[in-house]
Amino acid sequence: TLLAVTPIQAMYRSHDAHVVFLGFLSDAASLLTLDASGQLALWPTSTSQRSGFGWIKPRKRWQLPRSIRTCLPRSGLHPVWPALPGRSGRGSSANSGNKSGWGSGTAATNSTGWMLDGLEQDKGESELLKNDPQARFLLDSRLPWMVRYIPNPNSSSSSSNSGLRVMQQVLHRPLDNSAPGSNVLVVSSYDAASGELLMRAKQRCTYSRAPVKVVAAEMTPSKRELIIFCSLAPQQDDPGASYTFTVSVINLAAMKALVPKIDTPDPSNGTSPPAYALSNTLTSLGTEYLFMNLGCAVVGVYSLATGQLVREIATGVLGSKPGSGGGSSNPAGSYFACLALPRVSEKQGVFSNAGRTLLAASAAGGQKVYVLEMDVEGAAQKVLEQRELQQQQQQQGLQSRLNQQQQQQVQQGLQSRPNHQQ
Repeated sequence: TLLAVTPIQAMYRSHDAHVVFLGFLSDAASLLTLDASGQLALWPTSTSQRSGFGWIKPRKRWQLPRSIRTCLPRSGLHPVWPALPGRSGRGSSANSGNKSGWGSGTAATNSTGWMLDGLEQDKGESELLKNDPQARFLLDSRLPWMVRYIPNPNSSSSSSNSGLRVMQQVLHRPLDNSAPGSNVLVVSSYDAASGELLMRAKQRCTYSRAPVKVVAAEMTPSKRELIIFCSLAPQQDDPGASYTFTVSVINLAAMKALVPKIDTPDPSNGTSPPAYALSNTLTSLGTEYLFMNLGCAVVGVYSLATGQLVREIATGVLGSKPGSGGGSSNPAGSYFACLALPRVSEKQGVFSNAGRTLLAASAAGGQKVYVLEMDVEGAAQKVLEQRELQQQQQQQGLQSRLNQQQQQQVQQGLQSRPNHQQ
């Protein structure tokens, strides 16, 4: 039975582009809207606050930048390790163990074996490579920027996914984009199963402004922040670039971004909206988390307090062969079309998973829904411990390299000192 009610209409007027999100704040007295151009508006819900023209005006407004300054890859990968055949000063024997799937055609070389396109090593790098052939020193002046998972080019070409090997790529960008060498990314490729380093390479990049397109938005469970997802398309003349998502975390009380933007890969290459899920505030860390696609059925967990990637979850869900029914026909394994993050109430104590979090996922192009059980609180505590250990190891590694450099400088100084013995 329908209730007979008299609808009360009110006109909210401010947006010039179509609205992509609306929601109420926790007090239910404020309405939040976002349009495709990135204009965010906060409205009163009371019809008594009409303007003199008869419509309701927003109390606050905020405009997402229509373009952002970002790092754009501008070339293919130029391997530093393993060495390319015939590279000067480094034997081709290092290439005999190349498991990365890239051959000698990855980078152009000149007659001396050095890489072209301005990415050749200088004499300082050549000396450092003698003591550090895997070029870990290249990471000292860079920060992790983006993590993505892709099929290993050297994996099995079998029609079955059982032979599919997945590769993790970690992109490091310079700390200071005005310093020498700041136009070079470092891309480290690892075997996702074993963690073995397969290749470390350079990639040219530029810092420039690029237009963004708002594709989705959602309020956090606490309703304190709004998460805005924007799609960033690659340049048409950019062979080394791909689609990415840029995520902005907007604090609704201050109406501005208080957390650095989060850059994530777009495994669908611009064909699908982002698949994501938001967690409640974790007791151990006091923050909410964003779960997003990293590709090949791997989910990344980002802290909404810092914007950092704190965990990578390999779900083990891979699409089946095309036409087999229920799986994904995506040849790159599965990337997810939908993610959800329900939590089993602790009041349901009769269940063994009471208080645990479930990750529900559906692969793109598939007909199945997979549900994985996770101990998010326990994982969060491990993240804290691993983070502290990594910081200690990085400090120790940096100090060790500094000591080696100082010893080399002292030895060079002693060798160049004139002999005054008679």
